[in-house]
Amino acid sequence: VAIANSSARSINFHGINRLTQLQPYRSYNFYVNEALLQNLSITPVIKKFSIVTDPNQYKRVDVPLYTIGVISGRVDRVRAGEFVPISGLMIHVKSDKGDFEQTLRTFADGSYYSMEIPPGSYEVWVDESQLEFLQMNSVPEKLYFTIEPSSEGDFVEKLDFLLE
Repeated sequence: VAIANSSARSINFHGINRLTQLQPYRSYNFYVNEALLQNLSITPVIKKFSIVTDPNQYKRVDVPLYTIGVISGRVDRVRAGEFVPISGLMIHVKSDKGDFEQTLRTFADGSYYSMEIPPGSYEVWVDESQLEFLQMNSVPEKLYFTIEPSSEGDFVEKLDFLLE
């Protein structure tokens, strides 16, 4: 974690940070520097938080982390009886709670993926304006999936769309 104010810091061999020389009864703002996490498959549940310090004592602050999920799929269309990949399409991912949204692009082989999906329930769909421009429909229109919380992370594959 990083603090917006100055302080003295010590880190023990277990990775526990201790900040000292903070003023009592004062609010301090912290943020988690995700670039310094040693495991790339974890991310903080809360990226920014504040605490109020107490005088003459340490205050324990646990930063909850979760293992991120990975999704993958592809977008194709059928031409002359063969599957032809569609590149450059925007794929939207949105949580059912509305607290996570992401837009992905399909690669040259029609595939897409994301490695930063928090646990929860989601829907994924092909961008409507691009479908309108291409004068095509997506089958299915939307797909629904769930990233399960686990220590290894969750992998959801085959989120595939066919354009007609």
